[in-house]
Amino acid sequence: MDELQDRDPLHRHAAVAAPAAGTSPMDPPSAWAPPATAVVPYEELHPFLRRLVDEHAELTERLASFEATLQQIRTGGLTREHGASLRSCFEYFERELPRHQRSEERRLFPRLRQRLIERGEHGATAPLATGVDVLEEEHVRSIRQLAVANGFIGLALRLADAESGMTALAMGVEQGTDFVEGLRLHLFREENILFGLAQRHFTAAELDALLAD
Repeated sequence: MDELQDRDPLHRHAAVAAPAAGTSPMDPPSAWAPPATAVVPYEELHPFLRRLVDEHAELTERLASFEATLQQIRTGGLTREHGASLRSCFEYFERELPRHQRSEERRLFPRLRQRLIERGEHGATAPLATGVDVLEEEHVRSIRQLAVANGFIGLALRLADAESGMTALAMGVEQGTDFVEGLRLHLFREENILFGLAQRHFTAAELDALLAD
């Protein structure tokens, strides 16, 4: 994560506003604690952005359930109940996560990317990169991690050899955990940096148009 912060335009967006005292290249801040943020209280967010935050809350709740099941499998093995819970989680994320991401990518991301470039909030080299590009890459990564986790766990259930099955299961649990941690951080970055940038750089009328789109 620290390497990502060093080259991350999204992290720079947060830092430009008000660099935090006491930070240095030798002691980079955590990805969970950027040196400055564009956080806007939920009550002050435009309804379009509040709707995205509400969807994040549901995703976060399901992430907690998925994470708990993975932890139980890691410590006690896979049971029938765990299998049912995993199926429910995978079905939910495979249905709802792409839908949520498509909404952001179609409505918010292109317009905000263009606005950030217009305001000079982008990388120094061509092609011009913004924090939006970082988050769009994270969308792709999360879908890939979810698919790999589902594939390994499904393979574990089909393998006749017990040792091979345990290996596949362990890999599936590891990929699932990476998915949980990555998506949780991604949602945090959107809510604590990106949505604040959208609130600041768009007029109420422009956000109304996104809501109606």
